[in-house]
Amino acid sequence: MLFKYLRNWAPIIAGVFLGFSFGTALTFLDVPLGWLLGALLSGGIVSNFFTPLGETKKMRRAGQLLIGTATVGTLSPEILKLIIELLPLMLGAAVAANIVGVLMALPFIHFTRLDRLTALLSCLPAGAAEMASLAADFGGRVEVVTASHTIRVVIVVLTVPILVGISGSTVIDPNINEESFGTLALCLVGGGLLAVLGTRFKILSVWILAPISVGVLLVSSGYSVAIMPPWMLILAQLLIGFSLGTKLNVADFFQLRRAVIFSVLTSLALIFVMILLIAPIVTWMTDVDLVTSALSVAPGGLGEMIAAAKFNNATVGIVVGFQLVRAVATNLIMPPIIIRFAANPNP
Repeated sequence: MLFKYLRNWAPIIAGVFLGFSFGTALTFLDVPLGWLLGALLSGGIVSNFFTPLGETKKMRRAGQLLIGTATVGTLSPEILKLIIELLPLMLGAAVAANIVGVLMALPFIHFTRLDRLTALLSCLPAGAAEMASLAADFGGRVEVVTASHTIRVVIVVLTVPILVGISGSTVIDPNINEESFGTLALCLVGGGLLAVLGTRFKILSVWILAPISVGVLLVSSGYSVAIMPPWMLILAQLLIGFSLGTKLNVADFFQLRRAVIFSVLTSLALIFVMILLIAPIVTWMTDVDLVTSALSVAPGGLGEMIAAAKFNNATVGIVVGFQLVRAVATNLIMPPIIIRFAANPNP
């Protein structure tokens, strides 16, 4: 039994160490989110050229739990108040992203010759897991939806720091001198227990939201939360990146060339609209720096964008607010449209 357990975990452990090596090299070269990208690369190499790794959902959940807990250290009563004040703008940005996603689905259908449901789920700015689950429920192409969202997250991670990195903006994390590792541990452990419970009810992004919810309660009650040690943030990037990398199936990409090519094009279109048009509006209306605005409206995964915010000196609390509102709004607004597409899925 022990041998079987070690045999199953050996490729994952080896892959994470390989990702750490890649991440160290990329970070030394000042590549944005080098640890995440290095782990993503190693996950793809191990799963495609050595052994299929199957489901790595628990790894990503652990990374999301760490990222969510790290986010709490950036919160303060002032940041929470600002998030509430910006809620209408956050909703507007979410609606704009979804409109662009729906518009991108139209040429996606034409060029890929896929059904309308698959195209819509592939283009919406929501989580890959949620959209892939809907594809499975309503008869869409799950492999296309998963590949499209994985491609978009990778492109976001690669391009957004480059697009906004020249702004020179830096924001000092609040609470950096107010260290309370007891409350940090409470957010991690309590958030993990709450996430396990929330998973049973299929709550969206619960492994990130649970520790943040515990932290918001603590910060609102006047407690401070310590900044998470850097090594834990590196571990979070490795876990999330490796999990994403295992989903990069080279065979699927060759079989679905049209979908892959147009996923890249639609992802770039969505990114440039949100970064070049919407982000400057957010900066103009709120006076937050461009890095924060760009990462707030970027159509990436919640965990990946929070990690990017922490490693690009953005105001993480604002990024969390925008990303969370978009994720929730997409999953509330779009299901009726998705169901209508499912009733007549052909283009």
